[in-house]
Amino acid sequence: MKKRFFQVFILLTALVIMSIPLTIAYFKADANNVNNSFTPAESIMPTVEETFENGEKKDVFIKVGNPGYPVYVRATIIFNWKDENGNTYYNKPIINQDYEIVLNDADWNLSDRFYYYNKSVASGGQTTNLINSCKLKDNVTAPEGFTFDVEIIAQTIQAVGTTDDTDSAAIEDAWGYFPN
Repeated sequence: MKKRFFQVFILLTALVIMSIPLTIAYFKADANNVNNSFTPAESIMPTVEETFENGEKKDVFIKVGNPGYPVYVRATIIFNWKDENGNTYYNKPIINQDYEIVLNDADWNLSDRFYYYNKSVASGGQTTNLINSCKLKDNVTAPEGFTFDVEIIAQTIQAVGTTDDTDSAAIEDAWGYFPN
């Protein structure tokens, strides 16, 4: 009797183990794959406009796209030594030691690594300068094979309306900030 019970137990265990891959394959084949086709239109993406001459980046401002409503703008600035393949040097350049920068503190506020523009920007409009001037100091040379790289990453968010769940402005909910 024990032998028969053991045989039935082994048979049932083998059936369960063998059915697991088949069950997974069935559900995987039966799943309705949905591709996320959301891609922001390039016409509403912010762009960084700047002048670069004689080793100096200047007159850097953000031009907003044309979403059809005013937006708030924030940007972060990343300083690196980069080679021609986009690799970064292990030490970052140091402000006032390796480079000097003149920011527009009147219209932009630094908060938690982001520079926030103090006013909303009309659809298709632009900010005032974020950076008036940025360049390597005269006595500084980049590490061999690298150049000084200043990257500005900008984001926008609607300036009108609220989010779905609260009465606070979208910028406060999403960024935790509201311009002065």
